[in-house]
Amino acid sequence: MDSFNIYSININGLRGGDRQFYLKKFIKSNKHIDILCIQETHIDSNLLSNKINSVLGHQAIWSYRSGRQCGVAFFILNPNINIIKYETDIDGRYIFVDFCYAKTSHRLFNLYAPNPEYDRIMFFNNIFQHFVTSYHLCSSGDFNFVLTLI
Repeated sequence: MDSFNIYSININGLRGGDRQFYLKKFIKSNKHIDILCIQETHIDSNLLSNKINSVLGHQAIWSYRSGRQCGVAFFILNPNINIIKYETDIDGRYIFVDFCYAKTSHRLFNLYAPNPEYDRIMFFNNIFQHFVTSYHLCSSGDFNFVLTLI
């Protein structure tokens, strides 16, 4: 199986032109990245995401935010990656994409989990069903787990 590179970044807002400029510069200087997963985009509309797609010049899949924060996205940087299907949630907390690369099927998750513990537990309980697949599975994102000393 051929390998590919997945990068994940919590961008903490992609609405400003300066963040879009730095992201474009990052992508341009890291040509080995095949899929870029971004969390906390703060993007809430198709109009704005289309503008960002145009600035960055790459195929993207968005899950729009519904609150003050949230929003996740995939940037597909390798033209040999063929999207089979994808699914987003209404809160901008996750995307999963099924794709084929080098004749092998994969499912990739990009998620931005809630910070409060109860909400995070409920979030993972609700999305667990999507982790059951016959495809190769990978997950990325901001899990918002806080490590504490016992």
